[in-house]
Amino acid sequence: MLEGTEEDSDTANRIRITLARMLLQTGNETRARQLVADTLEADSDSVEALKMQAAWMIQDDKADEAIATLRLALDTAPDDVAAMDLISQAYARAGNHELSRDFLALAVDASDNAPEPSLRYARVLASDERYIAAEEVLIPALRRAPNNADILVLLGEVYLAAEDYARADSVIARLRRISTERTLAVADALQARLLGSREGVEQALGYLRELAEREDASLNTQIALLRARLSSGQTEAALRQAEALVAEYPDNAALRFILATSHAANGALDVAENQIQILVEEDPRRGRAWVQLYRLQRLQGKDDSASQTLRDGRTALPYNRELLWAQAGELEAAGDIDGAIANYELLYERNSNDLVAANNLASLLTNHKTDDAGLERAWAVARRLNGTDVPAFQDTYGWLVFRRGEAEEALPYLESAAAELSQDPIVQFHLGQTYAALERDEDAIAQYRRVLEFAGEDDPRPQIAIARDEITRLEALPPAEE
Repeated sequence: MLEGTEEDSDTANRIRITLARMLLQTGNETRARQLVADTLEADSDSVEALKMQAAWMIQDDKADEAIATLRLALDTAPDDVAAMDLISQAYARAGNHELSRDFLALAVDASDNAPEPSLRYARVLASDERYIAAEEVLIPALRRAPNNADILVLLGEVYLAAEDYARADSVIARLRRISTERTLAVADALQARLLGSREGVEQALGYLRELAEREDASLNTQIALLRARLSSGQTEAALRQAEALVAEYPDNAALRFILATSHAANGALDVAENQIQILVEEDPRRGRAWVQLYRLQRLQGKDDSASQTLRDGRTALPYNRELLWAQAGELEAAGDIDGAIANYELLYERNSNDLVAANNLASLLTNHKTDDAGLERAWAVARRLNGTDVPAFQDTYGWLVFRRGEAEEALPYLESAAAELSQDPIVQFHLGQTYAALERDEDAIAQYRRVLEFAGEDDPRPQIAIARDEITRLEALPPAEE
């Protein structure tokens, strides 16, 4: 341990933290963590060390510990914007979204409407469809940074979502006045979306065509038109354009990928497959091409080839998100639940902020693991889904809460999920189990019958057999006394 004056100790701690950050950038997290621990041993109130430690706690799903650590940091530095942002993340991970939003708002105030905290808070508000509140956060930030393209882009998206087209027009005009390559491209994209929302798809495509036909049109503009044609169903026009562009730029791999996609959209799956195959052979690091090759083979019923493509793709790119995702689905469908869980664990380890990976991992753990450790792991991962309005997430969270013995709390989540995912027998089963636990026998019987209706007679899943047994058991019960 370094000794000396208090000033020497402060200097040593600053050096440790600087070195820890450098080590993190080079991938040596283990040594970085040790340096932070050494700093906290020397000075338990070191705000920078506390923030770094809390960030790791959040990453490790130790949200409650992170909150306590950040409270210490904020006791010492009550206006630390980074600490407020981190504690907001910790509360979100713990499922307390109200407090998470409160700390985002505090960070905006403490930063005097600085762009980054304002953008973080406004994105959360916009995702909750609180467009007026998002605007009220973004406008002061824009006054501080009048040419900040990120603020203008989000403000434009907020106005489009709120169907406030006049203000969206003003944002587009402002982006054009800044006149950088990026702001002009963003202005064109927002203009196309504005026309699509206000006047329809044809007008938006017409605008993109005009841009693409200009003498100074960039390749990105051409690609934007091509993608818009594909997404709007103008597949033949897209194919003609893709062929012309590839003839002009034969070495452009992105264009060749879009050409293959255009062939697929026009029903020529074998042609598309051959073109994508060439792309992965030329460069096995092309992750999107591996995934597209897999999808094309599955669409043609070439299941063995598709599975081999996944294996080959993962050999070339072992951590590619889309390949891991596709393989997890295959493993789950084949009944290899532990294999699917391993894939989702790897996805989650790579990015614990991935909400869909968190949901799928927790869902598999909750549905297929009976031990306490599996259930606690699911809870650590999925508690952030508290308050969600996404049906699949509601089912995961509600069933997890039910498994933890809280049927009343689970009920509104599972009822909402069952209403939206009305033909999913497992979602219906979860609600049936909850009704049965709450002694709502008639409702439970009706739910179990829905399970059997949508599952079919040959469904081998254990939940289906349980539903049959539960109907028999509940119907045999004596009538409830009046």
